[in-house]
Amino acid sequence: MCQLHAQRWERAGRPDRGAWIADPPKIKQPPAGASCRIRHCELWPEASGPFCHSHNATWRANGRPEIDAFAARFDPGRVVPADESIQLGPLPPQLRLEMQYTLQQRRDRRVGKLAPAVVTRVVRLLAASSATSLLDHDEDSWLTIADGTVNDSLGRALLLYARRAVVDLAETGGWEAEYPRDVWRMHRLGFDGRRTLRFDRIAQPWLRELAKRWVRLRLSSGLGLEAGGGRVVVAITRFSQFLTTVGVERIDQLDRRLLERYLADLGRERHPQRRSAHIGLLNGFFTAVRQHRWDIELPATALFFPADHPRRPDKLPRALAEQVMTQLEQPTNLDRFDGLSYRLITVILMHCGLRVTDALRLRSDCVTTVCLAPPGKPTGPLVVSVAT
Repeated sequence: MCQLHAQRWERAGRPDRGAWIADPPKIKQPPAGASCRIRHCELWPEASGPFCHSHNATWRANGRPEIDAFAARFDPGRVVPADESIQLGPLPPQLRLEMQYTLQQRRDRRVGKLAPAVVTRVVRLLAASSATSLLDHDEDSWLTIADGTVNDSLGRALLLYARRAVVDLAETGGWEAEYPRDVWRMHRLGFDGRRTLRFDRIAQPWLRELAKRWVRLRLSSGLGLEAGGGRVVVAITRFSQFLTTVGVERIDQLDRRLLERYLADLGRERHPQRRSAHIGLLNGFFTAVRQHRWDIELPATALFFPADHPRRPDKLPRALAEQVMTQLEQPTNLDRFDGLSYRLITVILMHCGLRVTDALRLRSDCVTTVCLAPPGKPTGPLVVSVAT
């Protein structure tokens, strides 16, 4: 049965289903010509109110106002009250199409709910401006125009979202359209989020072009946005700043002596892992330039060696010391736990070699099989069952 008939069957006291379906109770018909008081709605009114089921719920949610006044809020042919509609008529034709596209984009991408009042404020701002398109001004100029008119964060966010949506539509075209730009908007290339890669901070044109080719190659090979592009741009931008400081203008000036000076400059970075990442990325960059013959003027001596990487400090051992384990295994120390569950999980951690994070992922009725023997020595498995 459908939901409506199932409800009626429930209200009838759940009689025999076959007999009830064969002879269901007749639906009480409303008086001839009766319909919802909303003029465009032709549904039957509910017995408990002057409106259909949907409009009756809206009427009750609004505090049961006077019936005629509530019905007057609905214009003929509309399905929502006038104060809950969006009017784009005051906009010029181009701006109207752009706002329609923006609203459709938000709906298709499920960005979030948007109150009509917020859209109305933005529409009034656009209508009062002399612009015929959102592309007439950049983002900063639109925010300046909005000062004093659209001061709420939602309205300003919608204004920026609308302009970005229209810019993406106007400038889309995949790699062929995005590659020549010095600022890549990665969502246009199919990546999630609003991440940008800024090559405009690389001062040397030849270095900027080589960096763009290498980033495109890395991203095309399947590397993620951060590993394939973000870290590369940071490392080469840092190298570009050094080249500007020392006055290097051509690629044939890159040699081992210059790289040693860069290593000394990079030594100001206290984090060894970060320094090593910069060195590794630059070395990979030089290797790619030679391998693909992007610029044959790169000297063969422009490379780093394994000894150039900073020595990383030794990490503390992750295993517990033997004397600590001996203390933990003492029954008298285990009995000091307040709860038996803490004592049990500690024993399981020690006997099974699990970490705390592994233990937290155990299910209540789990069975875990572990082998305690060293490799190459036969032994039977140890089965641990945890039940709560």
